[in-house]
Amino acid sequence: MVEKRQIEPEVEQALNCVFSGKNFVLTGGAGSGKTYSLISLINEFSTLNKNAPILCITYTNNAVFEIRERSNNENLYVSTIHDFLWSLINQFQTEIIDLLIELINDDEYKIFRLPEGMDKIERSYFDGQVIKYDEYYSINSTSSSISHDHVIILAEKMFAKYKKLCDVLKDNAKLILVDEYQDTAPEVVEILLKHIKKSNKDCVVGFFDKVPIVGVNSK
Repeated sequence: MVEKRQIEPEVEQALNCVFSGKNFVLTGGAGSGKTYSLISLINEFSTLNKNAPILCITYTNNAVFEIRERSNNENLYVSTIHDFLWSLINQFQTEIIDLLIELINDDEYKIFRLPEGMDKIERSYFDGQVIKYDEYYSINSTSSSISHDHVIILAEKMFAKYKKLCDVLKDNAKLILVDEYQDTAPEVVEILLKHIKKSNKDCVVGFFDKVPIVGVNSK
């Protein structure tokens, strides 16, 4: 059990989940102080685990700035979901290109388009290239980039296929907090609740959800 402190009941419940190794969802309606609870949880966890790395994922740069400003923690990394995923996968360019070729040649998502005039893309097409993350999707023989929706899909495929990515994520975060869970893409949930289980390293995931009822449920 968490040591009794003067903290919100839902934060104490969430901390108990963390120290029991259980993922959780903390729910609250608009204006219910959900962001305040998130910051309180970060600060309380940091007090009890001074060197434990924490990852907080949110959806706008404004939210990133607000959380950073309100939490004075050198072990906290705050990022938007797309920047976070890209920061994990971009160092694995060989794997990115391999999966990108699969997705382009069999575009079930209808967003990984072949270059104009081509029926199939080969590995040699990307020789010498480093795939970039940019505002626009562009595949050509000299410089290629993927955009927001592509990053999420590609990252999920990579986490499903490569255990080493799961190890890298858990090495860099003992507690992962996801703000605005109600807007989280299914692929991101798959990464955080399913794929990272391939790594046997310790990590707890907490989701902050905007619904009418306040409470904490373990997952």
